[in-house]
Amino acid sequence: MSHLIVVTEATLRRLERNWPPEELARRVEAHFPTARGLDAKAIGKWERRFQTPRHDYAQALCHELDAPALDLLGIGRSLAAQAYWRLATPDERDTAVRRRKLLEDSLALAGGVVLLPVDRLAKWANWYGQARRVDPALPGELEALSTQIARAYTAGQTASALPAARAQAHSVTRLLDRAVMTSAQRNRLRSIGADAAAMQGVLELNIGNPGEARDAFDLALDLARDARDARLEALVTAAETWLWSPAQLGARATKSPQQAVDALEHACVLGRHAPAPAQAWLHAYHAWHLAAAGDAGQWARALASVQDTVGGIHPDEHGWGFFSTHGELAGLNSGRILGFEGDTRLLLGQHADAINPLQQALGTAYMSMKEPILRRSLMAAWTGADEPEPACAAGIACLGQADAASLTLNVELVRDIRATFPGSWADLDCVHQLDDRLRAHA
Repeated sequence: MSHLIVVTEATLRRLERNWPPEELARRVEAHFPTARGLDAKAIGKWERRFQTPRHDYAQALCHELDAPALDLLGIGRSLAAQAYWRLATPDERDTAVRRRKLLEDSLALAGGVVLLPVDRLAKWANWYGQARRVDPALPGELEALSTQIARAYTAGQTASALPAARAQAHSVTRLLDRAVMTSAQRNRLRSIGADAAAMQGVLELNIGNPGEARDAFDLALDLARDARDARLEALVTAAETWLWSPAQLGARATKSPQQAVDALEHACVLGRHAPAPAQAWLHAYHAWHLAAAGDAGQWARALASVQDTVGGIHPDEHGWGFFSTHGELAGLNSGRILGFEGDTRLLLGQHADAINPLQQALGTAYMSMKEPILRRSLMAAWTGADEPEPACAAGIACLGQADAASLTLNVELVRDIRATFPGSWADLDCVHQLDDRLRAHA
C-alpha cells in the first residue's frame, strides 16, 4: 500500500493553517523558557503515529492546534484517538484540507465530507491494530468486523467501507509484524488480512484508484499464499483480473483479455474444493472474461458450470468477510446470475439479447453496490440496440447511483459509452440531458 499515508487530525490542522512542520515545531518550542531542540522530524513522528509526545509537549501541541485533548488529534493509543486518523492518498488529504479552508471562509462545501473523524468500522479496525498480543478471541472479532465492512460494501456505502477496509488490512499487517501469536493464529490472521486487502482493492478500483487497487491485490495475494489458503488465493486471483481486462476498464486495463482468461482458469482449479458460492463466483467471472475475449463456445460451457454450481448453494451458507455471501458472493442463487448472463452477452455483441436478463437482474435488487453497474451495462446494451431514450435514461440513473456510492469509475465508463453514441443522436433532448449530467462531473 505504498500510495497510502497516515493522515491524522493533527496533520490536517497544521496544513489548514499553512504551517510547515518546522513552523509547528517552533510554535510548540515557544511554550518553554529554554530551547529543547524540537524539530520537524519530531513533528513528523507524532503526526505519523510513530511516537506519542510526552505530557508537556502534548499540552503545547493541543494549544497550537486548538484541540482540547491529544486523542482528538489522532495521536496516542486510546480508542478515542483511532477515530481521528486514517489511511488516505495524498490527493485525499489535500482535498480534505481544501474543503476545510472553504468552510473557514464560509463558502459552500462542494461535495463529500471532511476527511476526519472516521466512522466506527474504521475506528475499531485501527484499534485492533494497536494490540501487542493475539488472544484467542481476537481472530473471531476481526472476522466479525470484516463481515460488518462487507455488509457496508454490499449496501453501496463506499464512504464508510473503503476507509474501514484500508484500516482492517493495515491493522492485520501490523499485528503480523509486531504481535505475539501462535502459528495457527498467524495463518488465520493472514487469511483475514487477505480478505480485507482484496475488499480494499475492489473499492479502490471502483473509485478510480488503480494504483492503490493493484497494491492491495498484491498484498492480498501474498497473504493468502503465506496462509496456504487455496480458496482465498483463487478468489483474490480472480478479483485482481478486474485490473486487466479492457472490458472492465477500457484503455486503463493493464493486461490482455486472454491473460485474464488464463488467470481465471488457474483460479477455478485452485478453488475446485471451495464452497459452492465461491465456485459459482469463479465460474461466473471465468465466463465473463471468456466473453470479453470473444470465445462464445467456451463462454457457454463456463456459464453452464455456473448454473450447475449454483444448485449447491444453501440459503444459510454465509461464512465471514468480503468473500462470503454477506459480501462479494451475495445473491449467487438469485438474480445475480442473470446479471452475469446479461453482461457476458453484451461483451459478445448480443446487445438486444442482453437487455432482458440485465433488467431482470436489476429488479431483484440483490446488492445495492451492483445496481449502478447493471444500469451502466443496460446503457451499453440499449446503445447497441439503437435505442437512445432508454440508453440515456440508464446512463443518467447510473450517474445518480454512482454519486451516492462514490463510484467514480462508473462515471468515467458512462462517459466512454456516451462516446460511442451515433452522430444521428446528437440533437436528441435525452442526449442533451445526459451530457448536462456528465458536464456536472467534469
